[in-house]
Amino acid sequence: MANKKIILPHVIACEGIDAENFIRYFLEFLYKKQPELDNNFFVYNFGGNEELLTFLKSFDNFLLDGLKVKSLLVIRDAETDGNAAEKSVKDALKKNSFPVPDTACRLKNWAQNERNINTAYALFPSLDSNINGTLEDLCLQILKRDTAEELLKISDNALCEAADKFGKFTRPHKNRLYTYLSLEDSFVSLKLGEAAKANAFNFESERLCTLKNILNEIIEA
Repeated sequence: MANKKIILPHVIACEGIDAENFIRYFLEFLYKKQPELDNNFFVYNFGGNEELLTFLKSFDNFLLDGLKVKSLLVIRDAETDGNAAEKSVKDALKKNSFPVPDTACRLKNWAQNERNINTAYALFPSLDSNINGTLEDLCLQILKRDTAEELLKISDNALCEAADKFGKFTRPHKNRLYTYLSLEDSFVSLKLGEAAKANAFNFESERLCTLKNILNEIIEA
C-alpha cells in the first residue's frame, strides 16, 4: 500500500499501480474538457484487493491533518468472479462504517451513516456492473490506433499458437494487451499506465462514459 497523505476532498481508491496511472491520465483528459473538476480528485493506490479492508480501516490515518473528505470511489477488477468482487467491496465498506451503495457506479449518500462521506464503487472492465474481467480487458476495448483491430488478430493468432504448444496462459488478459502493445512501435515495452500516457487508449470512448458520469455526480452531490 502506498504511503502518502490524501490532500484533496474526493478520493478515488484503486487497485494497483496500473489502475492508479490509468485513472490519473483519464482525469487529465477530463480536466482539459471540464476544468471545474481539476484540483478535486485524489487517486490513491491501496495495493492488492486483499489490502482494501486494511486501507479502509486506517482511512483517517491517510488524510492530511484537517482535511474534510467528501467522497470515496473504490475501483478494482471484477476478475474471474464479479459477484465475489462486488461482495468483497461492499463488505469492506460496511465493516468500516462507510455507506454501502446498492450497485456499481451508484452514489450512496452519507445520510444516517457514521461517516459523513458519499461513497461509490466501480468494477473493471464494465465499471457499472459486475461482469468478469479486468482493467486490461477494458483497455483492449478502447484501443485508439486505426491498426488496433488488425494487430489484435495477429497477436491473438500468436497467443493461440503459443498456448497450443506450451499450455494455457494464467493471465490471458495481460498477455493479450501486452502482445498488442509490443506490436506498436510507440507502445512497445510500456506498462499499462505508461501506454495511457502515450495516448494508446481512446478516453472519449462510450465505455468510459459511466466513469465520467459518476465523477461528475460526485462533484455535484
